Amino acid sequence: SIYELRRASEMMFLSENRGMPPKDLGIDLLLFKEKRKRMDFFQTTKIVAAKEKKEWKIDPLGGFLINVKDGWIYAIHRRCTILGKGAKEIMDTIIEKDLASSKEHIAYLGRELMKAEICMKLGRSYLQDEEFEYVYPFEGKDE
Repeated sequence: SIYELRRASEMMFLSENRGMPPKDLGIDLLLFKEKRKRMDFFQTTKIVAAKEKKEWKIDPLGGFLINVKDGWIYAIHRRCTILGKGAKEIMDTIIEKDLASSKEHIAYLGRELMKAEICMKLGRSYLQDEEFEYVYPFEGKDE
């Protein structure tokens, strides 16, 4: 697309001016696109506005340290370390072994494990509780 070509030329310009390879420039060439359209969904129930809870309680069963290394996701708990390739299999094991008890903690673990899986598949670094940076094309540009 024209947007990607422009972005690549900007990267090469910066690279040449800085006298370095075109990496770690502060801009990315990677964009996520999709070729197929999704069907619209039909809303049939009452709409409730989502709101974030500010307070949280530590799970009495303990917390997890999540890490990614050498193509594996590690979920480290005080009772055991779960090693897997995907968020679902690790979550299934956490639930099966009763390592988390609160709904909030289980939801949090699902989000963090999914971020870890995405980072692993994209070859990006993962740090627990850090915001995942997405790259969006500028609005109004050709795709």
